[in-house]
Amino acid sequence: MALQPANRLFPESKLDKMAFHNAKPPSFPSQELKIVTYNIGYAFGLYNNQGSLLSKKEILQNLEEIAHTLKQTDADIIFLQEVDFDAHRTHSINQLEWLQSKLIIPYVASTTTWNKKYIPWPFWPPKNHFGKLISGQAVLSRFPLSKQSIHRFKKPSNNSFWYNWFYIDRIVQEIVVTINNQNYLLYHAHLEAFDKPTREKQIEWLSSSVIKNADKTLFIAGDFNTDNLSHFSQATTFNPSLDNTSFTFPSSQAVKKLDYIFYTPQLLRKNAHTIKSIGSDHLPVMASFSLKKAP
Repeated sequence: MALQPANRLFPESKLDKMAFHNAKPPSFPSQELKIVTYNIGYAFGLYNNQGSLLSKKEILQNLEEIAHTLKQTDADIIFLQEVDFDAHRTHSINQLEWLQSKLIIPYVASTTTWNKKYIPWPFWPPKNHFGKLISGQAVLSRFPLSKQSIHRFKKPSNNSFWYNWFYIDRIVQEIVVTINNQNYLLYHAHLEAFDKPTREKQIEWLSSSVIKNADKTLFIAGDFNTDNLSHFSQATTFNPSLDNTSFTFPSSQAVKKLDYIFYTPQLLRKNAHTIKSIGSDHLPVMASFSLKKAP
């Protein structure tokens, strides 16, 4: 039973709009377009993936820190990874709905990366098992999101079959966003962290898909779990927003760049930087863009 979906009614992917009467309307292209990607680490703060459990108060404190950080960016589109939708380990708080209501951003596209009745990790002690776990990733937008396609990658062949039963799905969301009556594509990726050959295959697939849709793609963003993506940038002609001296992980003292916003050559990058925050073990990446002026 533990291998079955936690709730068959919980959607594998979802497009939705919340009715906020005080939502800020987007103003691009008359002003800059602001983008953020943030692996929020399930609101575990600096303790993500360390096998410990946090109290509900501690999870909510981290969510408040994450929301405060995101509010300060005034972003138009936000890419979020490692979001719990309904998980025992984070006290069944739907972190996506919680953040969306705090940020007052109406459009959302989400998908599950874990949907299990029981995850027996950390293996010891059993009282710290994650248990029921429904989590995933999402894109929040001030612009309408009308369609999404989900690509679920094969799990690492080097893992044992029983380990892969419980293993996280690595996913790319391909989302249609409408800006000034024009449809564009957003790619949202959370790639393999521990098996390099598997991750390289995922990057190859993503590169091929972006090249095929280059004329209508605006951004490719997310947690790529590698600090070597020069070949991806060269193949797609999409540039990373951060320079080579900016790092995103761990948030306490960042020494690796795992999180990226790649942007179309049609846009001009105005600014890009990480933001200091301890709500997650990753730092958020924020970038702003304008349309290139015609020569």
